[in-house]
Amino acid sequence: MNATINRVELLKALGKVKGAIPSRGTLPIITRVAILATQGKIELQGTDLEVFVTLSCKADVTKDGGVCVLIKTLEPFLKNVKTETVVITMPDEKHMTIKAGASITVDGMDIADFPNIQKVKEKFCSVVNLDNILKEVGYAVATEEKRPSLTGISFICDEKEGKLELCSADGFRLVIGSIKAEMFAQEPKSFILPKAAANIIEKHMPGNVEIFRAEESMSFMNDNIVMTTKLIQGNYPDYRQIIPENTTYFTFDSGEMKRALNIVSATISSNIVRFKTTKDSLVVSTFDEEVGETSTTVPSTGMCKIAFNIKYLRDVLNRIEGTVFASADINGTKPVLIKNNDTVHVIMPTFVQWGKD
Repeated sequence: MNATINRVELLKALGKVKGAIPSRGTLPIITRVAILATQGKIELQGTDLEVFVTLSCKADVTKDGGVCVLIKTLEPFLKNVKTETVVITMPDEKHMTIKAGASITVDGMDIADFPNIQKVKEKFCSVVNLDNILKEVGYAVATEEKRPSLTGISFICDEKEGKLELCSADGFRLVIGSIKAEMFAQEPKSFILPKAAANIIEKHMPGNVEIFRAEESMSFMNDNIVMTTKLIQGNYPDYRQIIPENTTYFTFDSGEMKRALNIVSATISSNIVRFKTTKDSLVVSTFDEEVGETSTTVPSTGMCKIAFNIKYLRDVLNRIEGTVFASADINGTKPVLIKNNDTVHVIMPTFVQWGKD
């Protein structure tokens, strides 16, 4: 290998690909980044065997070659040298030397042993700003493995409407969002994207993303980066059955509610916050037997008497500005529904003893 590349561009590429590289692995080679120089570019690859990321950078390549090296050694060196031009060579098949004002030679592993990435089969769809909708719906993904299908984000293809519907749920809250998409293939109708793959799209794949179908995976392409991920197997629950048809509603301002939640956190117990409407305001309160009780009010219309997990409510409020319209049942036992543009948030209530009114 003999290649010359811009230091900043190489650092950016390493920063994107390292999200797919585990700090530990059953195979030592997957804890490394694969670096391949060929045909006017340097290609970087990283994988944890579930998610594969490939990224290419323009480079002046006079001799092809490749090797797998530890990113934790390479990245600090490139961050601290000042020369903007980096020259990469390989003195032998298992070592790589980098010169950028200073020089470093690192041990490597044979790139031929790096896991193969599944080849894509056909274009599935094209979508713009997929990163934004994933940020909207990704917060409710389950972290426990009891129900594997809930540890990912459901994608459902609506060919008639020309959109993708995305959903995440963890048994306590649920969020549904949709985004326009240009469809090219009829299959798959639905799939479940792992959260780790969604995180890479959120962080590193803005703008237009093209989605391709592989055998048991999907590939997402955006400019010079390709992320291929195995899909979560199984059926996602029929989440439409969970969306309530409530008969009452209440409103409040998102900013005012955030302030109120910060106030009542002083005496919170088990993360429970209580809402109860009065004539023209909403009483927000918390109670702890050892610490005491805190309450405040925010302007409100409508009617409710309900308790929430404060974290679940904050997750929703962090995605909404201005007036929040929420619907609930009069007894506070059914899930609460909050709509914001094309996104639907559902939060399960918490049972509490209210005492006498």
